[in-house]
Amino acid sequence: MRYVSFRRPDGTASFGRISGETIVELANDAVPSLKAALTDGSLATLADGATFAVADVVRLPVIPDPAKILCVGLNYAEHVKETGREQKAHPAIFVRYADSLIADGQPMVKPTVTARFDYEGELAVVIGKPCHKVAAADAMAYVAGYSAFNDGSARDWQRHNIQFTPGKTFPGTGGFGPALVTADEIDDLGALRVQTRLNGELVQDQAIAT
Repeated sequence: MRYVSFRRPDGTASFGRISGETIVELANDAVPSLKAALTDGSLATLADGATFAVADVVRLPVIPDPAKILCVGLNYAEHVKETGREQKAHPAIFVRYADSLIADGQPMVKPTVTARFDYEGELAVVIGKPCHKVAAADAMAYVAGYSAFNDGSARDWQRHNIQFTPGKTFPGTGGFGPALVTADEIDDLGALRVQTRLNGELVQDQAIAT
């Protein structure tokens, strides 16, 4: 299944199941958001509501109200080599904030204070239920699905010190979407590739497994 968050023509925030150019609304008074449906485990049981044409709604980030956005830096071996860095035993972790997110199709906002605003295609992993101290062998059971993410980066701010976060949290710099693709739709996660195109030109092409 594929799920999206959006604003209805009347401006109300909602979410639903998308197929082609049609969205079937799933939100109700008890479960108003995709995050709420994932958290309480009700997503697969929600009744169909109104139907909207994609062209008649405004897309929102897949999860507009995330509790946390944890990002893994230097997560492609090829990219680590390009930067001249050493592959560490532990990942480089930084955070983003909800107001840095924008929806699919919306323009990313270049911060006026940076001279080095850059794209960075990533795979977003959406955790589907609360978890803590999960064993590595059980981790994938907590993954609800995946989405595309453009981790727009102010490179100069990112490198002011050893922390990446200052260059990653400007408002409107993280493209999140278009949809949450549920985990059962992906047969082999390691076989996926992350590709980024700039003005139609392929500028990034990396396998998830490397």
